[in-house]
Amino acid sequence: MQMFFPFTQTPPQASSQSGSAHTGGAGASPAGAGSLTPATWGWLPLICCVEALGLLTLAVADNANRANAPWGDTLFWIGLAILFLPIAIRLLSSAPSRAERIGLVVILGMALYVVKFLAYPVMFTFFDELLHVRTAQDLLAQQRLFTFNSQLPISPFYPGLEIVTTTLSQLTGLTIFTAGIIVIGVARLLLLLGLYLFYEGVSQSARLAGIATMLYMTNPHFIFFDAQFAYESLAIGLGAFTLSLVVDRLRAAPGYRASFTVAIWLMLGGLTITHHLTSYAIVALLLAWGVIFLWQRLWTRSGVNAPIGIGPIDVAIVGVLMTIGWAFATNSLVVGYIGPYLTQTTQQLSNIFAGLSPARALFVDYAGQTEPLWQIIVAFAAIALITLGLPLGLWRIWRTQRANAAALTLGVGSLLYPISQVTRLAVDGTSIASRLPDYIFIGVGFTLAMTMRAPVVRATAQRWLRQFTHGGRATSDPRGAPRQMTGYTSLIGRVVLQVLLLVVFIGEVVIGAGPNWNRMPGPYQVIADMRSMNSESIIAAQWARTHLGPGNAFTADRDNRLTLATYGDQTIITDIGYSVDLATVFTSPTFTATDLALVRASHVRYLLVDLRLTTGLPHVGVYFEQNEPQAFAHTSPLSYAALTKFGALPGVNCIYDSGDILIYDMGVYTNAS
Repeated sequence: MQMFFPFTQTPPQASSQSGSAHTGGAGASPAGAGSLTPATWGWLPLICCVEALGLLTLAVADNANRANAPWGDTLFWIGLAILFLPIAIRLLSSAPSRAERIGLVVILGMALYVVKFLAYPVMFTFFDELLHVRTAQDLLAQQRLFTFNSQLPISPFYPGLEIVTTTLSQLTGLTIFTAGIIVIGVARLLLLLGLYLFYEGVSQSARLAGIATMLYMTNPHFIFFDAQFAYESLAIGLGAFTLSLVVDRLRAAPGYRASFTVAIWLMLGGLTITHHLTSYAIVALLLAWGVIFLWQRLWTRSGVNAPIGIGPIDVAIVGVLMTIGWAFATNSLVVGYIGPYLTQTTQQLSNIFAGLSPARALFVDYAGQTEPLWQIIVAFAAIALITLGLPLGLWRIWRTQRANAAALTLGVGSLLYPISQVTRLAVDGTSIASRLPDYIFIGVGFTLAMTMRAPVVRATAQRWLRQFTHGGRATSDPRGAPRQMTGYTSLIGRVVLQVLLLVVFIGEVVIGAGPNWNRMPGPYQVIADMRSMNSESIIAAQWARTHLGPGNAFTADRDNRLTLATYGDQTIITDIGYSVDLATVFTSPTFTATDLALVRASHVRYLLVDLRLTTGLPHVGVYFEQNEPQAFAHTSPLSYAALTKFGALPGVNCIYDSGDILIYDMGVYTNAS
């Protein structure tokens, strides 16, 4: 791994065959090879102050939204622009040193990491977070791996995140929340440095590496989804660092390559047991990279540009064996987890294109909350800008980096971006689309960075600006020489580029973060994940643990189940974990014989009923399970009579009543003592 403190190396200009000789994507000389000069931080201290101002703006926006102030949402977007724009401007400049570029990348990435915790600074509240908290709690309580999690059965079989978090918690005495923040923060740092060094090794350009890493941070889930306490947040950092190690191995002296190989194997092993999709994506990238590298070797056969060695194909094969081996070791549970999403998405898209069913409504949640028009426009503009920019970047890669196997692999991988947008039309496709950006943007960031370096972009901008500023007059001087861009037109060009970058960033955040309730704190909303898990639900769960003891068979709505599992330490009966769908027990107008059979078959002892479900439609589309009646198509809230019918049943007692939340003891029907 290259050292980047306290000296920096003068970044070279990328040549037409930069990084192609000998390594298939990582040049023999270090990125930025040249004379060593003392590192200068440039504008970094000043920009750190600006970033602090941006975070302060976001904190004020969150507090305003908690009070339901109408201007809180607007201030949120202003705060994000303050975080992103100054660093983007500086990274696009040719002035910063390598050390400053690394600092800028780290500051931006970590500032965006803090955005989520400004909204929820004292506890985990995201849906996936509480699923993994339960796995971590079970690991601490039972002191063994592979416990059972009825709400996410696959989580205990990919325990990398929980192992690291609980270890840190036990060694330091920190809570799972605090330890989790630290672990994901370190993973974010690994992601930023790993990507930067990977891009730098591929391109041999510190400037392009900084721009590409910044563009990766525009992916729609970088701010929230990849900052949550979930296995993907740790895995993507491990994956990026693995890629940087592969680049370093390719340009290392022969005597050091074995050490890099062992380090890569260890990283792949940790990645394999941490997250299934990330390990598959990183291994697929390495495999494609290795195949292209070998193809180039056979194609060029001999000559100065012929790559030597086997590139990354050996570590790719090891990665394939690890992922397949772990899948078998966990009884192929991942197939049953991922398979239904793929098949259902394929079927739904087929029906949509065949005209048999309508496409999912975009930019509106299942409770009918529509995002503002300006956000919709910016989101579509971001998709259009990225999609239009990719072909030019691919052309640039082919013209200048065709002997660079890594660059070709990243370019080809970026083509998945427009394809992935199609999956958003299907209901189940949102689950797939929400996982893909973390991997696709590894290629998108590099390809768009190449787009910005393309001469045709600069030439087109220069011609357009000359026409605009000179009113269509001649663009050459009397001697016939082309007129150069004036300082004024050059400034306009930079401003336009920076505005387009901001549009991409804001638009992708709109796509990934969704409506206001999904990215900012505020008053309670019906089945809106973090906006539904408030103090009333937590107090009810804590009461259950204190007065009923842990491990009781409970069921409830989608969000209260999570608080019961984590804060209440209860056993949650779900369709996923126990193959018993109890949704109709809550939704049926009367308690029928079918409901009784379901209660007895599930052995559920307690029902938690949240009367707030009668006040609105579920924002995520379901109240209880994905197979419930009218799932993703509810037109009216749940009936009050249906939710309170249990109180009239003989032998059933309401043992807890907070006004909104009721807990019924169904022991008389389940023969519980």
